[in-house]
Amino acid sequence: MTVTFLDTLKDGKVETTKISAPAAGGPITSIDPPAGAGETSMLKKIDDRTYLLTTTINGKLVVKETAAVSPDRKTLTVRESGVDPKGKPFKITLLYDRQ
Repeated sequence: MTVTFLDTLKDGKVETTKISAPAAGGPITSIDPPAGAGETSMLKKIDDRTYLLTTTINGKLVVKETAAVSPDRKTLTVRESGVDPKGKPFKITLLYDRQ
């Protein structure tokens, strides 16, 4: 499957991210922007509506994301945790509405 995310930032700019991932799980290919050196992302299917995404850099876990689609398939909830480029831990929740 190929997924394109359009995120509207606080300043109104739209940031686009496009990835390709096998629906059954496995390695993810970052299409735009391309993955950085040493960066690997893996997708694991938890159930029909939930996926787990892990991203490592040089073998070190930096981001763990759980993405779940609502039963009515109108909302995607993504919970992320990890460390930012400066090594500071973070946790966020993102909500996406289907357009």
